[in-house]
Amino acid sequence: MPPNAAGMPDPAGLGPAPYGQGPYGPGPGYPGMGYPMMGMGMRRGMRPMGGAYLRRRGINTTVIGAVILVVGIVITVGTYSAASSSATGGGYYVPWGLIVIGGLWIIRGLTMLARSTRLP
Repeated sequence: MPPNAAGMPDPAGLGPAPYGQGPYGPGPGYPGMGYPMMGMGMRRGMRPMGGAYLRRRGINTTVIGAVILVVGIVITVGTYSAASSSATGGGYYVPWGLIVIGGLWIIRGLTMLARSTRLP
């Protein structure tokens, strides 16, 4: 076996890996290594952040947040009405986590919608 750059022979059966290739095969994004180069500066796994995409995502986030908020309010109103109509007064449940998270998602979705109008 020919020696490697350090002057030591390579392990039995293993030659030097070609440029850009790790021990388990080609890595993503190297030219000539089995993966096409991603165009326009996009990397593998990234999503386009154009105006239409951000608008659609903002609407979905706002709707999901509104559903979570409404579920929290319905649970609160339902348990309060059951507690107020009982003879002993009873207790009621306020799922404040649902209400806060739903409100935050609504704010996040509206922020995405506002940003989407400034993008092409």
